[in-house]
Amino acid sequence: MATLAELAAAATRGAATRGGSAPRSNSRPIPPSRNAQKIINVAGRNGAKGIANQQATTRVIYDSLKLAVGGVSVLTFFKNASTRKYPLTNLQENKLQEGETLSVDKMYLSILKTTIGDPEDVISIMPMEAYLEFQGLYAAEQDVIFDKTVVLPNMKMASTFAPFNASAKWGGNQLSQAVKEMDSDLVIPPLMVFQAQLQIPKIAALPAGFDFYLQLNYEGLGTIFSAKGTY
Repeated sequence: MATLAELAAAATRGAATRGGSAPRSNSRPIPPSRNAQKIINVAGRNGAKGIANQQATTRVIYDSLKLAVGGVSVLTFFKNASTRKYPLTNLQENKLQEGETLSVDKMYLSILKTTIGDPEDVISIMPMEAYLEFQGLYAAEQDVIFDKTVVLPNMKMASTFAPFNASAKWGGNQLSQAVKEMDSDLVIPPLMVFQAQLQIPKIAALPAGFDFYLQLNYEGLGTIFSAKGTY
């Protein structure tokens, strides 16, 4: 497996060959090698000088919160991840560990349908648009907060919904890929406390007979600790 430094070096060589870096188009994700240098820069500014020596990998982190009938409210993802476990989250706390990073270049929401009172019994996981009852949640707005600083303000989650999403891809069955490809990737450095606050509209009713969880997913290039790397 390549280190982050090796991916960044590949990007530099490629740019020199082309006479400059190519602009990103809506139909093509940010190349991982370009993300690598941004991770190195951001992590370095936050004291993680040796992040370039860590192993590069594809990472997905997620957290899920139970939906309930009620008025306009705020769901705070990742903040209390230590109180949840798989399949609701894959984090043990709301920060990445030493040597770990994530450059978020894809973001999406999904709905977990579970047995009442048993979140471990997942019946299905679907994009929100698969449920007419939940499509109103695309009106939600997201703030991403590092420590106490808002680094991504007022992101309208409708931008992940296919009719408003330039990244959406359509198949023959007319089901969309409701995944938002970020115009500028969001780098989560190691040991940085983070959370995502999602203000959601009123939920007047929920389908009977099940529990439903809203899941927020971040995906992109990241690093994991390498025992062979200098940190």
